[in-house]
Amino acid sequence: MTSASKRERCFLFLQGPLSSFYSEIAAQLMSLGYPILRVNFCGNDAVDWKHSEAINFRERPDRWEPFIQQLIETRGVTDIIFHGDRRYYHVVAARVARAHGVDVAATELGYLRPDWMTLERGACSTLSHFPIEPDRIREVAAHYGPPDFSVRFPSEGWRLVAQELRFTLFNALMWPLFPHYCNHRPESRAEVYCGWLWARLTQKKRERRSARLIDDVKRSGAAYYLVALQLAGDFQLREHSPFTDTGDALRFMARSFSRNADRKSLLVLKSHPLEYRHRQLRQCVKAVEKEFDLDGRIVLIDAGNLAELSKSALGFVTVNSSAGFDALAAGCPSISVMPTSYDIAGLTFQGDNDDFWVTARAPDAHLFEDLRRALAGAIQVRGTLYNPDGLKFAARAMAERLADRTLNANGAFVSEPPRLAKAARMGVTYATAHG
Repeated sequence: MTSASKRERCFLFLQGPLSSFYSEIAAQLMSLGYPILRVNFCGNDAVDWKHSEAINFRERPDRWEPFIQQLIETRGVTDIIFHGDRRYYHVVAARVARAHGVDVAATELGYLRPDWMTLERGACSTLSHFPIEPDRIREVAAHYGPPDFSVRFPSEGWRLVAQELRFTLFNALMWPLFPHYCNHRPESRAEVYCGWLWARLTQKKRERRSARLIDDVKRSGAAYYLVALQLAGDFQLREHSPFTDTGDALRFMARSFSRNADRKSLLVLKSHPLEYRHRQLRQCVKAVEKEFDLDGRIVLIDAGNLAELSKSALGFVTVNSSAGFDALAAGCPSISVMPTSYDIAGLTFQGDNDDFWVTARAPDAHLFEDLRRALAGAIQVRGTLYNPDGLKFAARAMAERLADRTLNANGAFVSEPPRLAKAARMGVTYATAHG
């Protein structure tokens, strides 16, 4: 690509993950000769961005649409990159971008965790344009070699905590510069940090309790279904499901289980690794047991190897957690209540939710390997936010794909997001995003 054609493109970065990740991608693009631009929405955005090409958006959220429209028109923006396509500012930006013929790239944490990140054309999750037809997935997979799933960039857990604390600190210190910032997170940071601290202090006790409960289930010989719970504030629940919180999702699953599963079977619930509302969760489980007459049939654990637990389970159930990859890798019959990247005919149960408990079948191992190969090649890159080498590695890979326009390459893009139909059947629509 010539220098002149490079100058005809302009990459606009909106809000990224809590790190210097987007700043690193921008540096890579600048080294290739591309113009870049950034909009900061809060103090932490400004601190994470290491380049001079930035504009601070300080107005009220309802002024964002005319602001981004004018920015696209006056600065010749051709590409917009953002993290978390359901954040308010990003939903609006994507709609305006489509109207102006601007390419949109969405990033997320990796589907193939722990050592991967996601880069998709248009959007992620339910709004992803990645295909769902098995034959199409096999065709995409044929373009790529087997992925290496060894962990090359071990995550350093303290970096997650440090990034969170920086987010809160710099947003507070620089609040006068960004007084109208619309934070996408529903929980107060004080609640989250106190919860994390308490969870850390009680971790060993909860791990011992979980180990005893798992041993009790194994010794009893009882058949069980495994459920991967998600965080109440997770976008996957808030934006991509009809459920208001974790308890709402649990009641949906427990109702179906109580009516259709064998009465001698158990429901083993695995809490999310970052869960901190353990007391509230236990209270919720007790209420669900009483409501659906499941006393003694629900087991809540806060630790344990999900992949190992999946090997002995009759089935695996989740709303739309990426933990489903572990269950499929273990050959466990699985259902994703809401559509997700692995919710494919031949891998997950596609019938009525109530029928899963008695008619589910093990996933097609060959199709699963093809799916992972297609995902790794077309919409995943190696790396992580929680390792400095992994961050730079992922940033370089994403910059190359953005520059080469190879997002969702080799047939991995379907013009109309193919997961919308199932979402609509479950009562979830995206009029705001696609209006």
